[in-house]
Amino acid sequence: MGVAVTSAAIALVAAAAVWLLALASAGRQRGANRPIEFWWAAAAFFTSGVGTLVTFSFVTMSANEVVFTRALPMAVIGGVSTVAAILRGGVRLGHGAVPLLLLFATFGVFAATGQSPLMPLVSLATLLPAIIVPARGFSLDALRAGARTGVGSVVIAVPVVYAWKPTDVIGACRLDKCSAWGLALGAEGTGNALGMYLAGAGALSLLLVTGALTRLAVLASALVLVDLTASRSALISFVVAAGVVLLGQVLAAKFPSKPWAQLGLAFSAVAVAVLPLTTNDPASYTGRAELWIYARELFWQSPLAGYGPSFWVGGNGSDGIDRNYSTHNLFTELLVSGGVLAVLSFAAAVVLAVRGPRTQVGSAHVAATASIVMLISLSEVTSGPGRIYLAPCFLAYLFMAAQTTQTPSTGRGAPEECPPQSRGKYRRVGPLSRTSSRRRLAEVPGQLDGAATPTRRMG
Repeated sequence: MGVAVTSAAIALVAAAAVWLLALASAGRQRGANRPIEFWWAAAAFFTSGVGTLVTFSFVTMSANEVVFTRALPMAVIGGVSTVAAILRGGVRLGHGAVPLLLLFATFGVFAATGQSPLMPLVSLATLLPAIIVPARGFSLDALRAGARTGVGSVVIAVPVVYAWKPTDVIGACRLDKCSAWGLALGAEGTGNALGMYLAGAGALSLLLVTGALTRLAVLASALVLVDLTASRSALISFVVAAGVVLLGQVLAAKFPSKPWAQLGLAFSAVAVAVLPLTTNDPASYTGRAELWIYARELFWQSPLAGYGPSFWVGGNGSDGIDRNYSTHNLFTELLVSGGVLAVLSFAAAVVLAVRGPRTQVGSAHVAATASIVMLISLSEVTSGPGRIYLAPCFLAYLFMAAQTTQTPSTGRGAPEECPPQSRGKYRRVGPLSRTSSRRRLAEVPGQLDGAATPTRRMG
């Protein structure tokens, strides 16, 4: 047992180090250049990740304490951002805000008729800075840097916690599932929530770094850590989500005029909606099909508006269904929580979010993030509206990224997703006078607001 523990520990530390170095290679923003959205993203990904550790056996927290651990810091920083923008007098509704407000209005009806309003209110608070947005929008570079900081902090935290509580962090596997190392990061299946966070963070990290070797390092290190949690759902979600992201990046580099990320999102949406409809055998998908079948039956009894976001977890078990924390699929969760109204509202919000950024590069980033949100909720609900699920950071980041106003760039100023052969072809022009600005802009193709942007929209 000692050798096996040592092997698993070495894998944990080595994979965490590689992942951290890969994130660090993307550079960081210095203090003077860190707007509030940087701190929002750093807090969101850090507290969501650390919040998954509460499922480990050595942690004892109430359900409300878990909710506030995962969501309160990002909600507070987002609230400060919103209030500051309102006081400055320059705010607008974010892209996707109207259908999101319609969705939460539906949830509010159930709160007014007896369901607890806590969960939908906290969920709304995490999305508020993406609903009431500063007129200038947010910096995608700052959001990405903040996300790298938050994810990197969690990647560091896991080995540190292992050094503190080694036998609780790496221990025996549950009988029906185990990692390739013969042990589990999270003894007896307690690492499932951490695995789902790492699956989403690993796929998202592929969007936060540049270069084929760096992405390969992220892919390998995240795969090791996700596998260590011995979560089958996490492993499958990571492989599919990372595959969609990487395939989109490869195709975008070869055929930049095509909307590959958006096509990946369409595939992801179909996958998350079709999966729970593929079986009528309750034992399928390690028993999750029983939840999906029951969710479908409930839907047909109240198809328009569902039952509210707290209905599912409020069951007392008298129906013979082990409800756990969710229906274990984002599509069925929306059907039960808000019916057709919830599904259509959420779909409309995502579509408007993808259309929000000015550039194709920004739109592709949002679309790829939306794909990740859906694919890490194939057989769990990792991040979704109406409740604080396993990791609320992913959904909130999706809508925050939709409010950005500039193309992401590398440390050298070249557009992030531009193919190598296009870099250096676009230069910044000098100061423009009022009388000559229109003429000068016309003479320099792709010039927008004094920033160097390619004329060909990148995928």
